[in-house]
Amino acid sequence: MGATLSMARRLALIDRARRRDAWIIEDDYDSEFRYASAPLSAMQGLAARADGEGPVLYVGTFSKTMYPGLRLGYVVLPPALVGPMRRANVRQFREGDYVLQAALAEFMHGGGYARHVARMRRLYARRQQCLRDVLGTGTRLIGGAAGLHVVLPLDTRDGERRLVAAAAERGIALAPLSGYFMRPRGQPGLVLGYANATEAGIERAGGWLARRLRRLR
Repeated sequence: MGATLSMARRLALIDRARRRDAWIIEDDYDSEFRYASAPLSAMQGLAARADGEGPVLYVGTFSKTMYPGLRLGYVVLPPALVGPMRRANVRQFREGDYVLQAALAEFMHGGGYARHVARMRRLYARRQQCLRDVLGTGTRLIGGAAGLHVVLPLDTRDGERRLVAAAAERGIALAPLSGYFMRPRGQPGLVLGYANATEAGIERAGGWLARRLRRLR
């Protein structure tokens, strides 16, 4: 739904994990793209004591910040889990592409990665604003403070189904929100991603969607 866990709830979750002797897996895959304010501290950093121990396993990927074909991710572990994770990784997976990893490391150390992320953050903010503009102020959208999508809630599953089908006939791919729910009848709506689209494409597809929404209303 595009929500961001507040600082108070992050601290409460860490406290609960400690009391229950549990692990938190923090999948922080798009925190670099936060538009309205500075990113909140990751739970891994909040939980780690001076020795680096804490109940959080922090995982991330470069698929969002760079491109999916890079196929590189990472995990930040408490020191006690580094050895076991290395042994498990060797047994289950092939070795990584060391040349690619070295190139990315050099790109990061030279400041190129930080400049790239900053440039993409500005680009994605423009694309999200373009989507909001073309849909109009009367369209309610959820999320957008961070990440690469917004959610457009709808009133009925039938309206969701008809919108998705009509869009497909025009070569526009719409992701139904109900499909992301575990229960059979999830909340109806649309998940609107804007990262992999030009502003011209957003205006074309978003303009069609805005007209259809007005007809539904």
